[in-house]
Amino acid sequence: MKREPGAGSSYRQILRATSIVSGGRIATIIVGLARSKVLAVLLGPAGIGLMGVLQSVMSTSSTLFGLGLRQSAVRQISASGGDLHNLRTVRKALSRSNFLLGFFGLVLLWAFRGQLSVLVFDTPDRAADVGWMGAGVLLTLVAATHTALMQGLRRLADMVKAGLVGSALGTVAGIALVWSLGLEGVRWFVLSMPAFTLVGTLWYARKLPASPIGRDSTSAVWTQWREMASLGSYLMLSTLVGGVSALVVRSILTRELGIDAAGQFQAAIAISGHYLGLILGAMAADYFPRLSENVADPSAFVTVVNEQLEVALLLVAPLLLSVLALAPLALTIVYSPEFTSATGILRWQIVADVLKVVCWSLGFMILARGEGPIYLFMNVSGDILFMLAVFLLVPRLGLEAAGIAFLIQMAYSICLIWWFVGSRYQYVPTKSVRTYFGLLLMSAAATALLCNISALVGGAVGVCLSSAAVFLAYASLKRA
Repeated sequence: MKREPGAGSSYRQILRATSIVSGGRIATIIVGLARSKVLAVLLGPAGIGLMGVLQSVMSTSSTLFGLGLRQSAVRQISASGGDLHNLRTVRKALSRSNFLLGFFGLVLLWAFRGQLSVLVFDTPDRAADVGWMGAGVLLTLVAATHTALMQGLRRLADMVKAGLVGSALGTVAGIALVWSLGLEGVRWFVLSMPAFTLVGTLWYARKLPASPIGRDSTSAVWTQWREMASLGSYLMLSTLVGGVSALVVRSILTRELGIDAAGQFQAAIAISGHYLGLILGAMAADYFPRLSENVADPSAFVTVVNEQLEVALLLVAPLLLSVLALAPLALTIVYSPEFTSATGILRWQIVADVLKVVCWSLGFMILARGEGPIYLFMNVSGDILFMLAVFLLVPRLGLEAAGIAFLIQMAYSICLIWWFVGSRYQYVPTKSVRTYFGLLLMSAAATALLCNISALVGGAVGVCLSSAAVFLAYASLKRA
């Protein structure tokens, strides 16, 4: 595919940033898979289901009380051009608000732990587990302050190391607690991750540039906070609705099919999240700051998006097609043979993930432009559609309906967001993007269809297509 002059350096920058972050993510994922494997063997689907629900409570609450300040702070730091005085003000506004908001979240979750347990588990017996997730909220938000600073300043290596330290230490501590306490140790298993993540971020935050000596007025800190909150509140509401939708879906599955069904659902989305997070999560660490720097230049803005989307499609294709072809084996290896019932969900999710890659890349255009209300509408409407589809389809189709509902959501989202960025930002995909997207979508759909007819034939075709995707990615990116 023909590229613009000078584009090679941009592709190399994308690949370099991705390699740094994805290298750490690979190690983190391996640790996470080992953690899930041990939990699955020790406690079975019930333990995985309980872990998933508690993690949803903690992450949803962290989103609510975090007000989206972490993401909006990254945008402001990136757009500031390295002004240390501005960095000092952002740091003060972010650190103070995150601590106060996290403490407030801790108090509220503990105060309403009984009601929340009934809402989530349909029983008050898990009130203590829910209440302790408040401590996780405080730990998560304090750690997010340092992570935002490292990402905004593009200290990607330090950010990766901090996360890896937290994941490794948290895994060791969490497994030891589950080993000794059984199912009652799951709460401490969940809390071990934010606790040790904070330890890692505190250690590596010492390398951040020192703030200039001086004091910021209360009005300056307040102004900085208000600017972050203006976009962050929309991000918070969007992520909150996403977290609530995941919680509602788990609740529907638990009520309709039992806690084991929630565990099967958790296993499928965890595997999907691992391979997507490996590529997209790694790219986002550099993509969002770089995109924010080019907001004022419409041509460069669109170019950054197309380059990022092209690389994302190339890199994610082999992983996506491999997991799709070998879904039952992946569930058995990562968890245990008890989780192969999640195969249907996983395959539907992977086909939908092809659309999600595009939605992910284009969604950052809206964030970098600071158009919070539009971003909120697109995500909330998609999540509402997802919950509605699960509610209507699960009683009729069973567990697999959760995967079908996700595909419905992504089909709606890609149509909406592609239309919007084309009309508002004059975004036009390059020929490379259109080609890679079309090939990946057709390959995923064909593999999924064949797997439903014959697992052996579908698996063989999927592996062959995955191998072809590796060669295509290598040949395309080599020219960068």
